[in-house]
Amino acid sequence: MRDKLKDAFSIPIRPASTPEDSRAEEDLAAWKEIEKMEVQELRQAFDRHLPELEKQWKWFRQHQEAFRELRDKRFAHIDVNLINQEYKLSEVEPPSWTTMKEAVGRLIQVAETLLTILHQKDESFEQAVKIARQIAADFWEISAT
Repeated sequence: MRDKLKDAFSIPIRPASTPEDSRAEEDLAAWKEIEKMEVQELRQAFDRHLPELEKQWKWFRQHQEAFRELRDKRFAHIDVNLINQEYKLSEVEPPSWTTMKEAVGRLIQVAETLLTILHQKDESFEQAVKIARQIAADFWEISAT
């Protein structure tokens, strides 16, 4: 899977040609050499950024239950108890403030890394937004729409 992702990421962006554009053989040869260098640079960039994303993913996996419990008991379902003829929200122990703050910081780092990778690949972030929405929906187990 990793090799497939690297291959997909390592496709250089080619300059658009126009109908009146006629490239000489030496121009095409030069473009092919440039393309080979870009592929190598993109593969190296992928290898540089992937460990950072894996590190962040591991941290979120380690804290997944705390955030899932917060989601289930505070956001997805509201549990109430009848206490002295008055309904009160069930108390939910959220992740610690330090963990929440660290989670936000890590999400920012992930976003910056992904934007760096995607910016090298393409100027359009539309696909990135779509993928990010799906990943968030999968993490929170909600519909992406």
